[in-house]
This record gives sequence, C-alpha cells and structure tokens, in this order.
Amino acid sequence: MTFAVCALAAAFVAGWWWGQRPVPTPPPPVIDGFLRPLLPVMEPFELRDFDGRPFDLRALAGHWTLLTFGYTRCAEPCAPLLHAFSTLRTEVAARLPGEARIEAWFVSIDAARDAPARLRDFLHEIDPALRGATAPPEALHLLTRQLGVQVMKIGGDAPEDYWFEFPAVVLLIAPDVRPVGEFLPPFDARDVADRILRIADYLAHRNGRNRPD
Repeated sequence: MTFAVCALAAAFVAGWWWGQRPVPTPPPPVIDGFLRPLLPVMEPFELRDFDGRPFDLRALAGHWTLLTFGYTRCAEPCAPLLHAFSTLRTEVAARLPGEARIEAWFVSIDAARDAPARLRDFLHEIDPALRGATAPPEALHLLTRQLGVQVMKIGGDAPEDYWFEFPAVVLLIAPDVRPVGEFLPPFDARDVADRILRIADYLAHRNGRNRPD
C-alpha cells in the first residue's frame, strides 16, 4: 500500500514537473525575405505624411506595415515597384484574419520637390490606399539608417537637376515596430503575400498568440 502511494505521488510530481517545463520555441522557418535573427524594435524617428500628420513609431504600432522608398520624379524603378507594392498590399489585406490589418507607406527621399499635394496626387493615381511621407535629409536619415537603406543624391548641371541612387526594396514592419521582412523586386504579389503570412504565423506562435494584430 505504501509503495503504491509513493509510486502515485512520484508519478504526480513527475507529471507536474513535466507540465511546468517551458514549451520550446520552434526554430525560425526558412522563408525568403524573412529577416533573421530578429532585429530590435525601431528607434524614434519623425517624418510628415501628405496630410501634415506625424509619421513615426506610433504610426507603425499595432498593425502590419509595408514600407518602400522613392520619389515622384523617379520613373524607374519607382513606377513598376509601386504598382507591385499596391497589388501586394491588396493581396495581404484580403488574407489577414480578424482585426489584423496592413498599411502601405511610400517614403519620398526628395522632400525638396515632393510637396505634400504632389506626393498625394502621385500616389492616389496608383492606389488611393497608399500613404506617403517625407522629411528633410537629416530627419529622413534617422529612418533609413536603421533599415539599412542607403540614399545617395547625385547632382546635375543645374541646382534642380539631380537624382537619387537608392535600393528598390519593400520592407515589412511587424505590429511591435520591428523590421521582419525584406523583399526585392521584381516579385509575384501572391508569392510574397504567402511569405508574409508565414512570417506572421511564426511570430504569432513565438509570441503565444493566434496571430499578431
């Protein structure tokens, strides 16, 4: 009788101990464009959107964000990239569950020539759902440096005759304001949307939720 009680108690303790063990986090999946290891939360920055409102960490928090760079006088690669960018936003938005949502932001690197009205009109011709923001070079650098986006201004013969060299890239920012994805054009919007949803699923499991929202 005593032996049976001891065995039962030992089994109970062993079961309790096993149940208290932390559930191991699965290794990060191999997803093209998924930034691993996870980067830190972004540092403060402040731009202005085309309605004059701040575009900063608070504007990114609580939802998924697609982010790309360019300027309105950029014919290549901006025009093809922005059309693919718009299609990608639509594809992801249609497939995110529940309350989860995604915003798409185009950051102009040419604040001197891309006035708010010009930036708004430029984007609305492509997709009224696209948002735009810009800032002078010093403020813009606070954003670009932490995302690894290098911008180089190249001058022409006249003061207004200049252009930029910059990477054509779409970045994915998680709701906790952490860069988690980088996608290079040309790309298929459905394929990239699949990858974004897989990234979201992994991060949701890692954070102990159904999905980030």
